[in-house]
Amino acid sequence: MCGASLLGNEGGNHTIALLKSQFKQVMEQLCYEKVTDLRDT
Repeated sequence: MCGASLLGNEGGNHTIALLKSQFKQVMEQLCYEKVTDLRDT
């Protein structure tokens, strides 16, 4: 939220990019390729 409020659209895009990157790292650590794989756990 801070990214969006401080930097406008660019901050929002940056915040989303960070969240996507973190989510991708977690998926890789769990050895999941698709979000639907999370349902099977």
